[in-house]
This record gives sequence, C-alpha cells and structure tokens, in this order.
Amino acid sequence: GHSFWRHEWDKHGTCSMSRFDQVSYFTAALNLKKTVDILSCLKAEGIFPNNRKYKKNHIFGILRREIGYKPAIQCNTKSGKQQLYQVHICVNKLGKQFINCKVSIKRKCTSPEIVFSRFPIF
Repeated sequence: GHSFWRHEWDKHGTCSMSRFDQVSYFTAALNLKKTVDILSCLKAEGIFPNNRKYKKNHIFGILRREIGYKPAIQCNTKSGKQQLYQVHICVNKLGKQFINCKVSIKRKCTSPEIVFSRFPIF
C-alpha cells in the first residue's frame, strides 16, 4: 500500500532527490527489478523458502552470478537460528546499473548455514 511506498521513499529515495522525483525513483527501481528474479534463480539451484538450512556462501554465489555483482545478505535470528531476511542489490547513482554492494549491513549473516523461511500467508 501507500504507507510502504512512502516509507521506502522517506528512508531510501530522499537522498537521491537531486536526481529523481518520486515517480522516476520508483520507475528506475522497478525497471531494474525486471532484470533479476531472485526467487527463480534460487529455485533453479534447489533453494526454496521451506524452513530448511542452506549454506550462506552457496546462496551468495548464486545471487552474485545472477546479478553479475556482489549483493549483500542480511539475516535475523529466530529461535536461535539465523534466517535469510533481506537481499540488498546495489545500484549506481543514475539508477540504471547494478554495482557491487559496499554497504555496512546490520544483522549480518554470521552463521555458515542460514534458514530460508516460508513466506507468511496473509
């Protein structure tokens, strides 16, 4: 809904106001999203959101190969196990091309194996 898009703009988009208005910011993001299908590339390698553990480095390698650049993976901890929380894909300042992520990630995945949790059903 609108509150999600507002949050994303306020948290991430406003720092790019010298280059993008809201519409062009989200248009650029959606155009880049069309070029990578994270779930499909993981599924093709036998990795599914099924509450099982997978090797973190294997997931990272698949994503890096699919994107063509280094992503950042974020985990959270639930019931003492680290689980895949977010995949960050970084882009250049023009919003037109992926680049290697060099960001400092909170909640890093420190375990060699991480759980890929099922998606919640609403």
